[in-house]
Amino acid sequence: MKTMFCFLQGVGFQEIIILIITLAFCFGIFIAIRAVMLWYWKINTIVENQQTQIKLLQDLLSAFNKGRS
Repeated sequence: MKTMFCFLQGVGFQEIIILIITLAFCFGIFIAIRAVMLWYWKINTIVENQQTQIKLLQDLLSAFNKGRS
């Protein structure tokens, strides 16, 4: 176990807390930028439209298969 965290030798508790806060902040910025990019490129709308198309195609296929039998 000693060798697993050898890179943390000499690092204080405050530095670890600052690192965790910095990583959380960067993650929050990433999520915010991702949401803006998804909105700007209308990716959420595209996915919803594709799901609707799949549902309609499945309905058509099942109606077609029922008509054949």
